[in-house]
Amino acid sequence: EKKSENYKNAGEEAVCLQHLNHTEDIGKLKDLTLIKLDKNQVAQLPASICELTNLKELSAPKNKLTYLPENIGALINLKKLHLGSNKLKSLPSSFANLVNLTLLSLNNNELETIGELRPLAKL
Repeated sequence: EKKSENYKNAGEEAVCLQHLNHTEDIGKLKDLTLIKLDKNQVAQLPASICELTNLKELSAPKNKLTYLPENIGALINLKKLHLGSNKLKSLPSSFANLVNLTLLSLNNNELETIGELRPLAKL
């Protein structure tokens, strides 16, 4: 079962997806500023999510993510990234390009290395 709810909240375009099985077309939703994938069984984010350059917040805690798309750093307007309680082992090198991040949650993962975070001065 796939349930999708589109809504406006405080002037933000957002999508809330529950019981998500298929995310390949998400890159076509260019005006999204918020994506919530909390508490699903998501094992990977599609590479097309990196095309959402207007995205300001990505929330995907309590999933089964083991890695992030290599080009995640293309999300240049991302301010909040919630990825706690997943199975992430490392962060892609482009992660350092997320220079507008003001909140980063990576707790309860399996991170062996996080790479260079000095460019993320707003954290």
